Amino acid sequence: MAKLDGKFLRGMIGPVVNKKYRGIQVITQSPRYDPNKRTEPSKKAAVKFGVASNLAASIRGNFYNVIVQLYDGPMINRLLKEVRIILGQSLDQETDTFNFDSESFSRLNGFEFNEESPVRDNLFVQPATMLIGQNLQVQFPDIHIPRDLKFPKTSNICMLGVAVGMYDLSYGRMILSPVQSVEIINSPDGVVIPAKQFDFEIEPGCLCIVVISLQYLKTTFAGKMLINDKQFSPCGILSATIAGGQVDELKTKHWKKMDFGYKKEV
Repeated sequence: MAKLDGKFLRGMIGPVVNKKYRGIQVITQSPRYDPNKRTEPSKKAAVKFGVASNLAASIRGNFYNVIVQLYDGPMINRLLKEVRIILGQSLDQETDTFNFDSESFSRLNGFEFNEESPVRDNLFVQPATMLIGQNLQVQFPDIHIPRDLKFPKTSNICMLGVAVGMYDLSYGRMILSPVQSVEIINSPDGVVIPAKQFDFEIEPGCLCIVVISLQYLKTTFAGKMLINDKQFSPCGILSATIAGGQVDELKTKHWKKMDFGYKKEV
């Protein structure tokens, strides 16, 4: 559609674009997008970008109830960037397929979903993860309060939660294990929370991502109220590893589908 601007036309009519240039009417051919003219490398690059975008979206979506909407603005692009690099490093150029090993996704270790309030700036102990057969262990050492855990002034309770998302990259499926947590009461006078271990059953061959979240609450006359918000909500990836063994398609067939499968050409 074109509009009359004084004595000049501006806008597109049919296959031409009308515009004003240095006081005269200019008519040019409107640009036409022809997907058939794209080069083969550009087509492959676009598809691979889509694969990375879909996988990053699946990682976020699987942890939706843990992250909720309390992440920083650039988080989506930051996660996509990391996933694109991971996939690029794992791509076999000759076969155009991905080859992953146990540490392929270790680049995600320490990823923060909210850089305004990183986990590392609020929890000052280092948990460890261990894979023993089909058991993933997340081990926390003693936590000395208030030295090892930071509390906002308005909060007296912290729910330290651990979540494990599993991703069957062979057949494009995912699942979130039930979140496990421990309630920690703020004690300015000092208290020690004994070492704790969280155990999760995992499936062989799957990408296992461990996420830690700190949900802070305050006690009111109506009960406990969550104080986390967009500016303060510590949540991050502790570890990302692919368990040894082969995926059993029958074990994951009832998981939620995701638009990724590395055995497919990209």
